[in-house]
Amino acid sequence: MKASRRGASLAVGVAGGLISLLLLASWSLSLTRERAPSHGGGHAEPWRETNAWLEHERFLLRTLMDNVPEHLFQRPQAVRAQQSAHLRMLG
Repeated sequence: MKASRRGASLAVGVAGGLISLLLLASWSLSLTRERAPSHGGGHAEPWRETNAWLEHERFLLRTLMDNVPEHLFQRPQAVRAQQSAHLRMLG
């Protein structure tokens, strides 16, 4: 029982950390957009820098999402079986 609690606690901690990273990335993107220059003539260089920064942040976010183990968010088979047996017992 302690091992399953520890595993669940670890999964919740990892999920919380990932959500925090995603929120940070979202905040960073919005901050970058606020700093971006408005449309106008002669501002090509700041646009290039902003686009390069956004591309880099998209890459970091995609890398994070691609490398998060999916099994952290799936309930183990034993837990599902235990919960369904408990529900059957309750009626």
